[in-house]
Amino acid sequence: MHTGTASNYFANRTDMLAQVMRRTRERLTPDPAELAGTLDADRRMRWSEL
Repeated sequence: MHTGTASNYFANRTDMLAQVMRRTRERLTPDPAELAGTLDADRRMRWSEL
């Protein structure tokens, strides 16, 4: 029997790392609405420079 916090939540180390990577990707992925706003502002700036 394993002891420790991770053994209570994950079947094995592979599952734990997969969930950590999935959650990290979720947290680091930009919000689509904010990203679209940033890209639109960047395009407007470029057109005004021409």
